[in-house]
Amino acid sequence: MGNDGVLKPERATEQCSGTSMSLAHVARQLGTSEKRVLQLVRKGLLKKASKHHVTTHIDRASLMKFLRTLRRPEMIEEHLAAEQLGRSVYWLRTHWGNDIIKIHDFVLGRYVEQAKVDMVAKMRQKYMSSTTACQKLGVDRKFLRSLE
Repeated sequence: MGNDGVLKPERATEQCSGTSMSLAHVARQLGTSEKRVLQLVRKGLLKKASKHHVTTHIDRASLMKFLRTLRRPEMIEEHLAAEQLGRSVYWLRTHWGNDIIKIHDFVLGRYVEQAKVDMVAKMRQKYMSSTTACQKLGVDRKFLRSLE
């Protein structure tokens, strides 16, 4: 690519050959390093183009699918979900992660679905933790466990 952002013809074959794109070009598009792009390939989020064996080329369709997944409006970053719930990311992962809220690890960041975060927020309003219940009842926490 030139300084003006236009793909130069002599480099176009190196970067984009019809259905595939070079590793460096994909890294620039994602705003990350080539190493991270290779991690995405290893995780199966991007596919290597089968025609190129010497250099690593990424299948254009897999890149477009990955970009659509990242840009879905219902997906938010993990730290934003934790902020919405008023808790830490660690709390989100340990208490709700992958049971109710599925955390999608896309190497470039972790994302969760907004609908699941909203559901957890409603549950937190409707129900209370065992610790809070014990404090309100004025009993030891061991007593509440025996009621389960």
